[in-house]
Formats: sequence, structure tokens, C-alpha cells
Amino acid sequence: MPRGDAILSILTLGAAVASCAPGPEPGPARGDPQTLIHPSGLVVEDLRVGEGPLCEPGSTVTVHYTGELLDGAVFDSTRPVRDHPGRGRSMTFDLNDMIAGWREGVPGMRVGGERRLVIPSHLAYGETGRPPRIPPNAILVFTIELLDAQAPDEAPAP
Repeated sequence: MPRGDAILSILTLGAAVASCAPGPEPGPARGDPQTLIHPSGLVVEDLRVGEGPLCEPGSTVTVHYTGELLDGAVFDSTRPVRDHPGRGRSMTFDLNDMIAGWREGVPGMRVGGERRLVIPSHLAYGETGRPPRIPPNAILVFTIELLDAQAPDEAPAP
């Protein structure tokens, strides 16, 4: 099954499950990665569970990431991937300034972990998109490696 079809199948299943799920299940045990489908339709897959500090909502995070469309086209990355040159460095973000899919999907990661987020368009850029790289109503796939997380009360002032 092509990658886009597999992800679309997961999202369809996610929509069905989300209609009756009270909330995301607890995170995976260390060494036992699993896929969680949030009620919002966000799909969270831990590829590697980190052993460092836990990322809290509103944290400032330092990450390596790759953002793709469902067809596999890379629209942004911190590292070279396929036809995308990459930014050449990790990036630091305040989660409060990120799209809803990141605000919902990154907290709960541990530093050193790697997570894939499949983000429905309503948790990303919605009907507007982010032309020219992200079309309207695009489902986004991010692979995120968490290098550091500073809790909101620990983050340095800008």
C-alpha cells in the first residue's frame, strides 16, 4: 500500500475512533512505541521514546524535524532529505507559537525521543494552506526529534 494511502487509512480510522474516545491514552512505556489517535484526529507515533526530561505544554523546544505532505513531498526540514536541502541546523520554538498539531502532539515527548505526527488540516493551516509549499486543506506529516525542552517557567526571556 502506498505511504499516502496508509496514512489516509489511519486518519479515517482516527476519525471513527475520535467520535467515541474520551481522550488520548497514556503514553507508551519506555521501549514499547505505539500509535495513539487523539479525539481531534491527530495521529501520534513514537518512533523512539526518549529518556530525558518530559516536554510540557507551552515549553520552548529545540528540535530536528521534517515536514511532508501526504504524497511524501518535503516542504521543510532541518536536515537534508531527498530533494530538500534542509536548514542545516536544529530549530528552537515556543510551542505556544506553533500550529495546533504541534501544541497537542509534542508535549509528552521526552528529550531524546523521536515522534511522527500526522496532523489533520484543521490542526495545521486549514483552508488557507501556506502557499506555495502547503496547499489548502493539507494533511501534514512531521517527524520530530526532541533535542531539548524548557518548561514555560524555565524558558529564558526573549
